[in-house]
Formats: sequence, C-alpha cells, structure tokens
Amino acid sequence: MNEPELTKWKNQYREDAYYYRGKLIDTFNSIEKNIEDYLVIHFEVVPHKRYDFQMIVLDRLNFQSKKECFATVVNNKALKNGFIKTNNNSYPHSNLFKDIQEAQDERNCFAHYYLVVPLEHNETIITLAEFRDSLKFHEYSMDEYQNLIYKMSDCIIAINKLKTTIT
Repeated sequence: MNEPELTKWKNQYREDAYYYRGKLIDTFNSIEKNIEDYLVIHFEVVPHKRYDFQMIVLDRLNFQSKKECFATVVNNKALKNGFIKTNNNSYPHSNLFKDIQEAQDERNCFAHYYLVVPLEHNETIITLAEFRDSLKFHEYSMDEYQNLIYKMSDCIIAINKLKTTIT
C-alpha cells in the first residue's frame, strides 16, 4: 500500500473506530437503562413518582451500585421461590451477572482507553491502548466486536425477561 492509500486507510480506520466505540457504549447504556427499569417496576414506583425515583435515587447511583441492587433483588426473589444457596451452587441468574460484568469491563475499555491507529493495514476494526502499569493493546476484529454487541444484547433480553416475572 502506497503512502496516500495508507493515509486514507488510517483516516477511515479512525472514523470507523469512533462509530464502533460509540455503538458499544450505547449498547451498554441500554443494559443500564433496563436495570433501572427493572428496579422501577420491582419497587412499584407509581407513574407520577417515576421521574422523582429516576432523578433522586437512580441517577445518584453509579452503575456498580445499580448492578448490586439488581442482583440483590433477583437473588432474593430466587430465595423466596425456594432456591437454597449452598457453597456448591450458584444463584439461578449468576451467568447473567457474569455477562453483565464482562460487558461493564469492555465498556470501560472502550470508554477510557486510547484509540490507536495501527502503523500498517490489518484486519482489526479498533485498537485501544491501556497505559496502566505497562502498555497493553486491546485489538478487536469485526467478529470479536460483533460478539461483544451480541452478548450485550443478550443481557438486555435476559433483563427484559426478568421484568416479566416481577410479582
């Protein structure tokens, strides 16, 4: 690839990476919004108080706190439905919470790490650099990226299914 073509590729890489970064963060934000919706329904917030609940309570919680509240509610519901927690088993929705944590970790990577444009053309669609203790690159192919989006979408679907079982 000659220099003008490489320059054009690098500029397009950067522009595409902005899109991928934004889409992943937006998809993660949908996880957070669905957790908030679950909590609003669970606590039976009446329609005319939902705005207050959102603005006064939920907007003052960071994502970690919302996730912990959500997990507590879901796990307590499992206990009320007869689940017995022992050292040898996990709560029924523990895989969902593991997937949410992985999504949170990836979201943090996309939100906080530096965008790096490779020196030469390659198959990555986005490369992010972490400068904690040492330099570490996080490179994503289209398949890896799409899998992240699909996993986040699966989390949203699972949270929505849980909303239908709130009693």
